[in-house]
Amino acid sequence: MNTAINTQESTALNTFRNLSTQLRSLITINEIFEVLKEKSNYYNTLTYTQKCIINTSNIAGTVQRRLRKKDIRLTKNLVKSILKAEEKYYQNLTTIY
Repeated sequence: MNTAINTQESTALNTFRNLSTQLRSLITINEIFEVLKEKSNYYNTLTYTQKCIINTSNIAGTVQRRLRKKDIRLTKNLVKSILKAEEKYYQNLTTIY
């Protein structure tokens, strides 16, 4: 379990690094961690077909609404930028390995 948490934290850190300098000044690593955690929780509720057809904008909207319940206020565009930075991180991983 501890390894999974460390993996999520390192993913949040690397996602933070993939954001532009302007966006980094607007958000903390802990907020990115919460965004990625909520995205993961949301993905766990979807069927395979839903995962195939859903787009980043819909995911960002759902994650944003879930974060509001935790008193984390982020714009939909900021959440979308975080999700794209995470995607970029995973694309970089595939080119490395």
